[in-house]
Amino acid sequence: MVVVCDGLGGLGCELWRAGSAELAEIMAEADRVVVAGEAARAVILAEAMSRGETGSGALALTPVQWVRRHAPSTRGGGAAQIVAVAQAFAVSGNAPVMDAVVSGELPVRSAAVVVFEADRLRQQRTGASQPAVDRALRQLGEAGIVTPRNEDGRDRRRDVGWRSNEVITAFDEFGERARRGRL
Repeated sequence: MVVVCDGLGGLGCELWRAGSAELAEIMAEADRVVVAGEAARAVILAEAMSRGETGSGALALTPVQWVRRHAPSTRGGGAAQIVAVAQAFAVSGNAPVMDAVVSGELPVRSAAVVVFEADRLRQQRTGASQPAVDRALRQLGEAGIVTPRNEDGRDRRRDVGWRSNEVITAFDEFGERARRGRL
């Protein structure tokens, strides 16, 4: 990771040499690095929680505090999403989400929403429909449809109008079909 960070340090000084197509490729690669870094933070936190590192000793911290202490860039936001995803790794029903996060197919932000909605729907669906709903939620996340923020950047879970959002409507439709056993 040190090599990657060191390599990115001088990137800005060299971008003037890149053509338009190369800039697009560089942006795509930078995005892959960000997604991989987010996944790494979730995996590292999951390991720290399994060892009891976050809540023991003289410096006992909540998982969110632990993330903020050791990943200072999350102090402005995002620590709770990392915690939600890391905690979800311990739930066997969330294995497809964990696999998608670790493989880089599903960003942590989207995974946090998928996990939240999956937990909400788990209470409503029957055993036979559960794998289909989990697949659908994961596919929505991978397609970039699931995001925890509105267009203006506000967290949807704190937004009074969140329930009317079209993504939530889709989740509700999945839930309704699950209750009817039509998935």
